[in-house]
Amino acid sequence: MEVLRNLPTGEPEQLAGLITVQPGRVVSMAMSRSQHCQMTLLAFGDGESVSEECYFGDTLYHVLEGGLSVTLEGRSGSFGPETAWRCPPGRATPWPPRRAASCCRLPFRENKEETSMEALIKNVPHAQPFALSQQVDYQPGKVVSLTLAQQPGVGITLFAFDAGEAISTHAAGGDAIATVLEGTARITIDGVPYTVNAGEAIVMPAGIPHAVEAITAFKMYLVVAKTPNI
Repeated sequence: MEVLRNLPTGEPEQLAGLITVQPGRVVSMAMSRSQHCQMTLLAFGDGESVSEECYFGDTLYHVLEGGLSVTLEGRSGSFGPETAWRCPPGRATPWPPRRAASCCRLPFRENKEETSMEALIKNVPHAQPFALSQQVDYQPGKVVSLTLAQQPGVGITLFAFDAGEAISTHAAGGDAIATVLEGTARITIDGVPYTVNAGEAIVMPAGIPHAVEAITAFKMYLVVAKTPNI
């Protein structure tokens, strides 16, 4: 069963280009159908907002364009393009945009029966803004990875590839979406190479051979979504 939805397969795309900011409206588009990882794109008209949200697992928010203001536990923060924040489980998050904006929201939990407040997203700050690209550093001649989450239904990993480095052809047990944060990558899916630039994303379908090569030094974050029995 496909887990990711409403996304082009095999072609790099700007995530922000998949959803349109409309004046006076909040628009959402679901990108996954897994109960363990519910990825959603959101677009806010200038001055629009949503009410408080509370999820029973960690939630990662990634601003794609525009700006958002978020209040968490009495502290306010402002987020611009390509910044992210992690909301711990069970915390309410009111977030009016400070200008027209789009973002990606990834709430998930270990399993539907789990009610524990154990942190599921790790290795990044909680309840404060941070730049995804600054969480992992380049090393000469190496591919460096940082795991943010690894659960039965979802995995989130940051990568930093030195120029010319690569991950050889392999296949994943779930749909994967790779978003390039900086630099340029060549991602080959089922024998077809695609050039993916900063700000673009590409879906690698489950079970389909793919490989990743750094045309320049580049960083990306990878989300793999699957049903736990795969």
